[in-house]
Amino acid sequence: VLKKQVEYEEGTPLIEGIQVEDTMLYEYLKVDNQKVFSYIVNLTEEINHHEELHPDRITWEDENMNLYFEGVRVNLGKSNYGEKVAQLPAVLPSLKDQRGTLRMEHYTSNNKKFSFEKSIAE
Repeated sequence: VLKKQVEYEEGTPLIEGIQVEDTMLYEYLKVDNQKVFSYIVNLTEEINHHEELHPDRITWEDENMNLYFEGVRVNLGKSNYGEKVAQLPAVLPSLKDQRGTLRMEHYTSNNKKFSFEKSIAE
């Protein structure tokens, strides 16, 4: 832990899906699920390679990692984050102003298919 603050910092995604014990400056972060935490660390490293990607939230839910960009949920599954995140700068602009789920959980270098499921307007 390098910084603790109460205020939200613009450009920093909210992370949900892990429980964090009390934090101490300059100590390792203590979490309830180290494996999921390592997934989140790997994912954020991949996101940082793409300056144009700014997710609102990162969540671990139903055994899947998800990114949220305004009205779009990106389901990444639990592996191959680098391959999947690399596709997002080209795909997300075409989904601007839409709501739904970009299903990338089965995307790999051998299976380059993913789909977008629009949300039904309420």
